[in-house]
Amino acid sequence: MNDWISVDDKLPPSQQMVLLHAPRNYNTAGGITFGWYDYAARGFMHQVAYGAAVIDDQMTAKVSERKWTGVTHWMHLPEPPK
Repeated sequence: MNDWISVDDKLPPSQQMVLLHAPRNYNTAGGITFGWYDYAARGFMHQVAYGAAVIDDQMTAKVSERKWTGVTHWMHLPEPPK
């Protein structure tokens, strides 16, 4: 079963976390990530963590939100295991 939805057919509800797919091209490394569609920004967004470090046995990182260009398909997240 293929649950991927083309962005040409439908966009996800605003701010709802979904899986995103973008093919590799000049603008993106491609692949699958999770993110959301931001209607105000008119694009798909995802979080990028950087500056990761372990301090007092705790993992820390700075997180920023960035547009993910080239998205062709999206999919609802699956239900968690019971």
